[in-house]
Amino acid sequence: MRKLLFIFALIILFFSACNRQKEVEENLKKLNAIALDLNADLSKLRQDMEFVSNSLKYKIEYNKSSATKFDEKYTQINKNVLISNLKNNSSSIYYPTNGEINESLKNFIVNSEAYNSLFKKSLQKNPILSQIYFLKNNSFLRIYPSIDIEKHILPGTDLLQLITYKSVVNKPFKEGHACWINTPFADPYGRGWIVSCAEPIYYRENFIGVLSADISIHNIKANYLSSNEDILFLINKDFELIACTKEGEKFLNIPQFREYQYYKPITQNLFLFEHSFLLEHENKEFKLAIQDIRSGKKFADFYLNRKRHTLFASRINETNWYLLKITN
Repeated sequence: MRKLLFIFALIILFFSACNRQKEVEENLKKLNAIALDLNADLSKLRQDMEFVSNSLKYKIEYNKSSATKFDEKYTQINKNVLISNLKNNSSSIYYPTNGEINESLKNFIVNSEAYNSLFKKSLQKNPILSQIYFLKNNSFLRIYPSIDIEKHILPGTDLLQLITYKSVVNKPFKEGHACWINTPFADPYGRGWIVSCAEPIYYRENFIGVLSADISIHNIKANYLSSNEDILFLINKDFELIACTKEGEKFLNIPQFREYQYYKPITQNLFLFEHSFLLEHENKEFKLAIQDIRSGKKFADFYLNRKRHTLFASRINETNWYLLKITN
């Protein structure tokens, strides 16, 4: 009788292990599929940014004499904003209060009209992209799609203090090494919480500014974290939260995601979260599971309210982010 019970127990353990293995494989398969789709879109965006960067560096003659066309093409509506008289031009242009529109800048503004078609194509090819802009080292800004610059930028605002500019200023351009600014921050140009891919731009070996492609957190949630049932988290390499599903918000006990409300223009860098909800979670076992993931494991178990949960992880290679899922 004991022998039969022992054999029966072994059979139960065997099938339990098989079911557990199947559960792990199925969850990782689903999670990896989402991560691969996101990674593909991020890689495609970065590659397109490199194409645009090279075009701005090598294919545009910024010093070509074009100042005589400036008055025909642009109307100054205040000390800081220009409006293009071309109907097919849908980018916005801003320059600082202390800037002087001399002949050199007029040449640059007219010759940089070529940016418009490049920017437009980038948005058409990258559905996760919200906007793309060039910020010159004298604060001249050309941004697409067009925005109401007077509403979002106060006269005298130092755009060179924005995180996208400060993150890559004077850094060398390296093929395949775009700078991913992966802590969500408030877009000063009015499109809510964003993460960015930025590239330094050089002309004749001289740094002239920064190209930035911005992805809204809203787009990330809508495209990859739209599940109303799954507990999913997208985190950066420092295990800081980028976005999560509604169930993820409940699990971490954080306020549900809100779009950034633009009550007044932004004059400094504002971030969506001030600390890591994952590394500072009150449950010690969950934090140990996070440490297991940080050490390279693809899944780890933990107990919460006396119930076993499993934390699964998939790596986003392009940005070194992680996509996490919790099951119970």
